[in-house]
Amino acid sequence: MEYVEQRLLGAKLAASGGDKWEKTLATIRSSTSCYEDIMKTAAREGGVDALVPQLLQGPPEWAAQALRYIPDLGRHREALVKKAAEDPDSAVLALHHAPGPESHNTILRNGAAQLANSLGQISGMSLKDNGGYDCKFTLKWVNNGQLEPQTSYPNWNDWKWSALLLLGQDSGRIPLSFFALPNAPLQDGTDVESPLRFTANSHTLATATFSCDGTTTSPELGFTGFNPPQ
Repeated sequence: MEYVEQRLLGAKLAASGGDKWEKTLATIRSSTSCYEDIMKTAAREGGVDALVPQLLQGPPEWAAQALRYIPDLGRHREALVKKAAEDPDSAVLALHHAPGPESHNTILRNGAAQLANSLGQISGMSLKDNGGYDCKFTLKWVNNGQLEPQTSYPNWNDWKWSALLLLGQDSGRIPLSFFALPNAPLQDGTDVESPLRFTANSHTLATATFSCDGTTTSPELGFTGFNPPQ
């Protein structure tokens, strides 16, 4: 389901709840709001017990984003995990950003299928901006079972980011080591999430290349291959 369609469905479901979801509806309709804003507003306004049944009526990505941004889901977590696992991309998103009990992770890995496997060993990344917006990028990795750098550095302003890219610009190769931080090392053998999975290896020349397309309201990120080819 496309981004705009998701917004329309979310607005319809929120509007059907009347005043109970008034703030949530306003957040959905805001052009500057993101998944985090919407999920946290809805959880505060309507409560998790009322929110989860609404989310389960939507696409699997809603379930994945709820797992990512709403803490203390309690008895509702498994239902959201199963919903997220219906779509490989959503399963990967939940697996990477909201890992939980092993039984839940197994459901997500099965849903993610081959997307959960490492695509290869790399020592760098690059991004070309083909979208109608300026952008920059960072990456995440798993260190001793913890997703970094967000575990050690909750404020993303403390993370390492690429330079700002304008339309048509290419970042060029950026070594994975660039993104490491004092309390969040990035070592060989580490699982790199970007959002696909790779394995860090400083002894290879391989760079994972990406391109971004679309617009600010419907951005797209695509993996374009390895340089040099593997």
